[in-house]
Amino acid sequence: MMRTRLTSRLIVLALILTGTMNAQWTELRVGSASLYVSAVTSNANYVYVASLALGGGAYRSSDDGGNWSQCNAGFYSPFVSCLAARNDTLFAGHAGSSSRFYVSTDNGGSWLMRGLSGWNHNSIYLDSNDIFVSTSYGLYKTTNAGSNWTLLLQATNVTSFARNNDCMIVGRQVRGMRCSSNGGAQWDSVSAFGANTITSLITYQNTFCAAVSGVGFAVSTDNGASWTLKNSGLTNLNINVLYKIGSTIFACTQGGGIFKTLNLGSSWTPHNEGISNLNIYSIGVKTPYLYLGSDSGKVYKRLVSELVSVEDKLPTVPERITLEQNYPNPFNPTTTIRYQIPEVSGQSRVTLNVYDLLGRAVGTLVNEDKAPGEHSAGFDATHLPSGVYFYRLTVGSFHEVKKMVLCR
Repeated sequence: MMRTRLTSRLIVLALILTGTMNAQWTELRVGSASLYVSAVTSNANYVYVASLALGGGAYRSSDDGGNWSQCNAGFYSPFVSCLAARNDTLFAGHAGSSSRFYVSTDNGGSWLMRGLSGWNHNSIYLDSNDIFVSTSYGLYKTTNAGSNWTLLLQATNVTSFARNNDCMIVGRQVRGMRCSSNGGAQWDSVSAFGANTITSLITYQNTFCAAVSGVGFAVSTDNGASWTLKNSGLTNLNINVLYKIGSTIFACTQGGGIFKTLNLGSSWTPHNEGISNLNIYSIGVKTPYLYLGSDSGKVYKRLVSELVSVEDKLPTVPERITLEQNYPNPFNPTTTIRYQIPEVSGQSRVTLNVYDLLGRAVGTLVNEDKAPGEHSAGFDATHLPSGVYFYRLTVGSFHEVKKMVLCR
């Protein structure tokens, strides 16, 4: 009996090891060999890639990258430099003298121009209903999908943008970073990396993460006042783009492929199994796959589960914002409130407050950016008397209120 159990365990172990050893990226072809894949995004229906090349533009696939078709109807030129999706609505930025910003409300079937003509568009950041676009002229913001634009910062060659509550940081080409602590009303120079290009910015909890070209991965826990390099194991310091899934951060490099860290950059591991072109310019997810964009018309895909731990696997992303009834209800003295946020590029600003019958705020449960997915917040009413209370969820322009009862 013991020998049988041992044999069974060895077989299982062998299967696990074999699966691990065979796990690798699958190469996909998009368009001609001249395409440089500048962006990857997705919604429930398609995975999309964008290209900065003649004959390029935007492509979409409904079968996990098996087949691709161009979706450029309405574009003035095919030079798509950045692409983002919010459910069925897509946003595209272009580069070159004929660059414009475009919106599609039919999965990329057709595109409408929404201004920002003449400037290279370097990145798109979606935050609730707001859209931030980094351009060669500065940082722009729109609250109505491009019908009107506000220039938040006039500065040459803004390459990247990230936001954490009221603090904003922009990266620039060979000019380091600028930061604002009041929502973009005033901007200050960041002393670190003043002569370097900041190719990508993301946030992880309350930490800003920056890709500094030729220097590596840097983090700041004080809203950009000071930065620390974390490059252990990162053998290529020319990072093109950073990407985050849970606590896993990926660094896509020029010539070194893709690396990941599970500890905010304290150690990095390469994951280039099956990749023949190590120039990685873009990255995105359409569950269950992670996609990488390279040049020579090459895109790579791999199961997210092969690269991300169980704790960080992508949750099912809801299609709309929802606020659930607290549980238990009535409660004494603690309860849990759950809510869902749909897919956006970046994070959504969320507030969840509790009020008494007179409308007085008696608790703030959430006041921060949140990633798409399902979330929960606990409420402890130990200090409050029995009675009826209301909790209000705010995500951008969305508001919803529900009632709960504290019964001692």
